Amino acid sequence: GIGGTGQVASGSGIGGTGSPVVAGESGLGGTGIVGVVTGFASICVNGVEVEYGPSMPVDRDGDTAPVSELAVGQLVVLQATGEGDRLRARRIAVIDAAVGPLVALDAASGRFQVMGQPAQALEATDLQGLAVGDWVRVSGQRLSSGEIRASRVQRAVPGTALVTGPYAMSGALGLRIGATPLTASSL
Repeated sequence: GIGGTGQVASGSGIGGTGSPVVAGESGLGGTGIVGVVTGFASICVNGVEVEYGPSMPVDRDGDTAPVSELAVGQLVVLQATGEGDRLRARRIAVIDAAVGPLVALDAASGRFQVMGQPAQALEATDLQGLAVGDWVRVSGQRLSSGEIRASRVQRAVPGTALVTGPYAMSGALGLRIGATPLTASSL
């Protein structure tokens, strides 16, 4: 059978994302894991523990970062290999939904916007001490409505803004990523 995201395929077949197949069993094991970091013994993503070394480089928005920048709540993509019943990371990438200035903030409700991207903080404490104009990194998953379910919000140094999400074009709104408009000079 075929296992879906986060499900383990039973018997032979293809395991889905986050479901390794132990060497010696039939089928292919999922070597790609996408999910939110929930803890550290090694790194726990979607309940799967993956080991990594202290010198493991981490890709963050196209730049290399030290492994010490990994944190609970970040959305990550792991490429791992199996060693018996253990997994070892070959590559780790942090995926930020948005990096830029806060343009709206309601800390009491946990709602905020980064460059027009509506977001809801899962942990209201992530917004403490922030104000409109502060730069932040927002990690989380985007709902079908376009809103970001922010599993982590952290201060960022002002610099290059980043938005990930669906690219769309409509007559009234023009080109945009999520709710952020694009202009010809930004392409």
